Amino acid sequence: MLCIPKKISLGVCTLLLCFPLSLTAFIDFPYGVTFQTIRTPLLPLDNQHPGEDNFFLRANLQWMNVWSIQDNQFTIDGEEIQIEPHFRYAVSKTMQLGFSLPLVSRGGGILDFSIEKFHNYTGVTNAQRDRYKRNTFNVSYEPLGQYYLLFDPNLEAYYLRVTQERIYPRKSYDPPVAVKFLNGQVQRALVELYFPYLYPNDTEEIVISGEQTMGPSNPRVFVEQDFRLRGFFSRVKLGMQYRLPIPAPTLAANPGFDTSLFVVLQRELIPRLLNARLGIAYNWYQVKQYRFLRLRGEQSVWRPALDLHWQHWMFSAEYVFYSSPILDFGRLSEPTHQIAFVINYRKEDTQASFAVIENFLTYAATPDIGFHFSYERRFRF
Repeated sequence: MLCIPKKISLGVCTLLLCFPLSLTAFIDFPYGVTFQTIRTPLLPLDNQHPGEDNFFLRANLQWMNVWSIQDNQFTIDGEEIQIEPHFRYAVSKTMQLGFSLPLVSRGGGILDFSIEKFHNYTGVTNAQRDRYKRNTFNVSYEPLGQYYLLFDPNLEAYYLRVTQERIYPRKSYDPPVAVKFLNGQVQRALVELYFPYLYPNDTEEIVISGEQTMGPSNPRVFVEQDFRLRGFFSRVKLGMQYRLPIPAPTLAANPGFDTSLFVVLQRELIPRLLNARLGIAYNWYQVKQYRFLRLRGEQSVWRPALDLHWQHWMFSAEYVFYSSPILDFGRLSEPTHQIAFVINYRKEDTQASFAVIENFLTYAATPDIGFHFSYERRFRF
């Protein structure tokens, strides 16, 4: 189970249960985990404006389960919880500034059994999930996994790789794979010729599996500007986000400085009942390589959504797409597709939300399932 301080988790639950609660639009939420694609995309934001000189305080709690496997290249298995205090202040009638500081906890989790049973009942494949030990944290990247056959030192090793059901990537209880036979001059020359992006020590397997870890993730600062229009769109929002680097040897955070520009377009389909929104973000990343993983320097995100309003409630469905995050590394290099269903409740100066996030079409670079809880309160001056 993930190591979450009891006082923090109980405090968040108390806030969610004891106050009249709402949220207006997009969840301010990464829709990903730090250890899966090394960094998460910065999404377009659409926060409610607190009113001039007022501010919002919000507590976010995210819980994500990840299963991702590609033979001979990677295994990603674990859960991550993010607790994020969030502050926003309105400097004018149309502009607000904000920042947040996430705390990340990751480990084996507790959801594997429930997910496997759900997949069995619905006929959805477990994609080899049920062949691995439940509720363990296991992340393994093997840069030369698909080429190990070329470097096998003897026929016995070759026979085992060909005939056994699974050799690579490893199971959580297998020893790390050390490609020590790459010390030959010819073999080393081949690696340097065809894999010039590999560091000298990156011909071996990289493992970040093991015990639960907890630590701070990247602070974010952002600005949002609202525009009220009388044309096709009833509202347009422009904004910028900056993600600040912090040291993170266990990949709880991104070491680079990241920037994002975003726009959100909204149209009332049925006044005071049904809204359509489209958020678009474009991200620039400072760090473009993590050891042997070559990361894209730019990434786009699209978030179309529909909102149904009823009294103090809002029910939303949204689709989240972002372009390929990693270059030339199997299914981790595919674009991603996610859907989310959100319930928001607002009353006076308090609001809360609950969301379920699920991936589809491609499964390698996004969490299998995730949950989001949020409580927010406005302070007026």
